[in-house]
Parts: sequence; structure tokens; C-alpha cells
Amino acid sequence: MNFTRLIIALFGTAIVASADTVGLYYDAATPQIAFAAGDIKAALEKQKHRVETHGLDELTKDGAGKKIVLALASDKAAASALSTHGSKTVRALSAQAYALRTSTQPELSYWVLGGDANGVMYGGLQLAENLSAQALGASFESEESAFLEHRGMKLNLPLDRRIPTYVGGWSSNSAKKAIPHVWDMAFWHKLIDQQARNRYNMLSVWVHHPF
Repeated sequence: MNFTRLIIALFGTAIVASADTVGLYYDAATPQIAFAAGDIKAALEKQKHRVETHGLDELTKDGAGKKIVLALASDKAAASALSTHGSKTVRALSAQAYALRTSTQPELSYWVLGGDANGVMYGGLQLAENLSAQALGASFESEESAFLEHRGMKLNLPLDRRIPTYVGGWSSNSAKKAIPHVWDMAFWHKLIDQQARNRYNMLSVWVHHPF
């Protein structure tokens, strides 16, 4: 029995390959894109890879190395770099739409190109999910667009004892327990981030009366 098989037999797991350094290129000034980049970075770091963040202006300056690029499909520099890496070009994309591309020359690179900032975000979130499920090295080639322009949820908002929930009454124990949370901004950040990850783009909030 060789050493690798001995380790697997003893601990029930395989030896993890050495970590890679990945350059993550995106426009940090665009909140939607920065949000998706954060999920990609977290997915890679969970697998023990090292992530170096860069602006898109550095894309043409840097040399070889594994890359992930998040950009608008209309970004000429990103499109040129994609072509240089030998990957299939991306046609014009509509709002919220995105394309995922994988290139291997000179090294593995992933490309997320969107029709607008929201499209880049959705593509980036999808790439983060793909990397979490399949790890660095898999190939992703796809194009997606929104079937419904508006996708969201309706929230009956409990504010205080006088307005425990939109449907009225004070019998709901869950409504009473929810009141402190809706006054906490951390709740709203978490809720809206969760909506984005589920590709929702609308939140309808309902109360008894606006005053």
C-alpha cells in the first residue's frame, strides 16, 4: 500500500492538492460586481486558494497566471483579453444577462461578461456557486438571460405592538419575535444579499398604513 492509500485508509480522505494563486479582476466601484466578487473570493479561499484582487485596468498589464475576470460585455479591454486567451467571443447581451467562458491558454482563466452590472453580478454569483460545487479546474461555458424582468418577494412587516403584521391581530408569536429584527439594519443587509443570491431583484414591503 503506497503512502496516499495509507492516509486515505486511516483518515477516510484524500490529500488536498496544493493551493493556487488566482487573480480576480473587476470594477470595485460597482457595488453589484463587488458583491459577486466577494462570493467568488470566499469560495476560493474556502478551498485554500490565494486570491489577489485587481482593477480591470491591470488586466492587460499582468502576465501569465490563473485569472477570473468580471466585466461588462461592452468592455473592449476585457473582450480583447478574452479573444487573446483563445476563448469564444460573447455576443451582445441584454440587461441582467451574462455569459460564462473558460480559457486554458496560457493558464486557466474564467470570464464573466454581463449585459449590465446586474448581469455581471448574476454571472459572478453563478461562478461562485460553480466553483463551490466543482472546484477550480472545471470548465464553464454558458449564457443566461432573465425570463422574468422582475422577480421578488412580498414581506408583511411587523413594526411594533400596534402593527404586528399586515394581516392584523396580536396572536402571532412569530410576528412578536420578528419585531426587533426589522429595526436592525443587519437584517435588511442579510435579506437583500440573500435575495440577490437567489436572483431576486424586487422586494415588496406591506404594512397596515404608511403613517
